[in-house]
Amino acid sequence: MTKILHFIPDDKFVDMIVDELDAFEGVVNRYCMYNRRSADEIRWHKHVNCVEFTPYGSDALEKTLAECRAGEYDGVVFHSVPNEFPYFTKNCGDVKKVFVPWGHDIYGMMRFKDYLPETERFMRTQASKSLKKKIGRPIRKIQHWLSTIPYFPLNRNVRAIIEKIDYIAPVLSEDVELFRMAYPRSRIPEVIAFQYGYYNVEPNVGVDRAVGPILVNNSATATGNHVDVFRALDGIGVRSDLIVPLNYGDSSAYLDFVKEEGAKILGARFRPLLDFLPKNEYFRYISQCTHMVMGHNRQQALGNIIWGLSAGLKLFFWKRSPVYRQFKAMGFEIYSFDDATVEDFNTCLPPESQRRNAALVVENFSKETMLRKLANLIGILSAKR
Repeated sequence: MTKILHFIPDDKFVDMIVDELDAFEGVVNRYCMYNRRSADEIRWHKHVNCVEFTPYGSDALEKTLAECRAGEYDGVVFHSVPNEFPYFTKNCGDVKKVFVPWGHDIYGMMRFKDYLPETERFMRTQASKSLKKKIGRPIRKIQHWLSTIPYFPLNRNVRAIIEKIDYIAPVLSEDVELFRMAYPRSRIPEVIAFQYGYYNVEPNVGVDRAVGPILVNNSATATGNHVDVFRALDGIGVRSDLIVPLNYGDSSAYLDFVKEEGAKILGARFRPLLDFLPKNEYFRYISQCTHMVMGHNRQQALGNIIWGLSAGLKLFFWKRSPVYRQFKAMGFEIYSFDDATVEDFNTCLPPESQRRNAALVVENFSKETMLRKLANLIGILSAKR
C-alpha cells in the first residue's frame, strides 16, 4: 500500500485530479489544505469531503508533520507552496518530497519581471498609496531596480528550500529552465512530468470560420497586462470585439482600472465578463471567439490556452512568455503578439492548422497522457529510496 500526503491550497486545480488519483489501486491519498481552517472558508475546491485542514500553526499540521517524520507516508506532494514552505519542508523528515509549481510561487522565487509599461505605472501608483510602502520607499526603489533584471533572485531561502525537495513536477518544463538561469549554482531537483486535468478536441475544430471576438487573458490579474494589450490591439487597427474575463483575480482597484481603461480605449468593443460561470458554461460562452491574446510574461492561464488550441483558435503571446517558447517547440502553430498586424486578426487559423494543433493537444494533454503522468508520480513515490 502506497500512502501519499498532498498539501493543497483552496483552488480548482487539484479538483481536476482527485478522482483519478483515488482510482489507482493500492494507493491511499490524504489531502491537507494549508490555507483554510474549515469547510466554511472554502471557495473553490469542490471535493470538500476528502479534505482535512492543516493551516500553519495548527495542532493538526504539527500532528501531520510528526507522522511524516515517523515514516507513515511514502511521499509528500506540495501542490503550489504556502508562504511557510521552508517550515513544511524542514519538518516533514526524510520522506520523498515533490514540488508542483503553479507559476506564482516559482516566479516569486525569481522576482520575475511581470509588468509592461501601462500596468507597471498602475502598480507603482497603488504601491505609493500605502503608508508602509512610503516609509520603505528607498528600499522599494532598490528592490524595483533589481526586479527589472530578468530572473534576478532576491529570496535567500530559495536555495535552502530547493535543496530539501527531491522532485519538481512543473506543468511547463520551460519554468525549470528559467529557474536554472536564476539559480545557476543551485542543485535542481529531478524533473518529472505532471498535468492537471485533460482536454478533448472541440467539435467544430478544423472548419472555416468567420472572424469573431478576441479573448483577452483569463482573469483580472495584473500579470495579464490588460491595458497594454488593449493599446497594442487598438494601435495596429484591430476593430474586433474583445471578451475579457474579469470574474476573478486581483484587487478591486485593478479590476476598476481595467474596466475604466478598457471602456476608454475600446468603447463598445470592450466586453468584460464579470460574472463567475461554471467551467462548461464558461467555455461555451468563449467559444464564440476565434482569436486569443494572452498578455502574460509568465506561465499562466494554461487551461484557457490548451482549450483554445483544441478549439481551433488563433493564439498570440509575447515572445518573452515561457508558454510561447515551449508550445512553439512542441510544434503548435501559435503567433508572436510582438510582431502581430491587423491582418493577423482579420483571418482565422486555417482548418489544417486547427486540426494539427488539436492533434497535438490530444498527444500531450489527453486523459491517457494525464493518467500516465500520475502513474509515473505514484511509481516514483512507491519505490524505496
